[in-house]
Amino acid sequence: MNRLRRPGTQAAVVAILGGFVVFAIAHLVFPYHTSNHDEAVYLQQAAMLLDGQLFLQPPVDGPFRPWFFVESAQGMYAKYTPVTAALFAIGKPLGGYRVALALIAAGTLTGTYHTVREAFDARTGVVASVLMLASPLFLVDASVFLSYVPTMGLNLTFAAAYLHADRTGSRRTAALA
Repeated sequence: MNRLRRPGTQAAVVAILGGFVVFAIAHLVFPYHTSNHDEAVYLQQAAMLLDGQLFLQPPVDGPFRPWFFVESAQGMYAKYTPVTAALFAIGKPLGGYRVALALIAAGTLTGTYHTVREAFDARTGVVASVLMLASPLFLVDASVFLSYVPTMGLNLTFAAAYLHADRTGSRRTAALA
């Protein structure tokens, strides 16, 4: 029971719980995704990356034009950078794209804890991650295939690494930042 009193353990519990909650919301509330066309583009781009493709070759030349794809001499490419799609693609080999949503949510909650811990203290970091998990906006955004939460997670990774490097002088975390 003593371990549960440690802020790091509490933050890990919040992150794991958050991953499960986001996974459940993604399945129960958004089983057919949202009406936002960006979701389809990110998922198509993730599937293309898993197939080793950066360019889309339309099955019918001319009348076929997918949403948010740009024409070039090599073929069509998504107008979005592949970073978010690559993060979503991680879930497919692990059991489905929604697994990536859970992992990204857990990582973002962990990033919140570490960033706030570096800026203030560990207990405040736990409170910040609990408040984020309690936010309906976070839960909804984390449960759909849009770039908001993955981008926030990457920004929090940068912030935590930067603050840690600044505090400790660690070259490793400075390189990560």
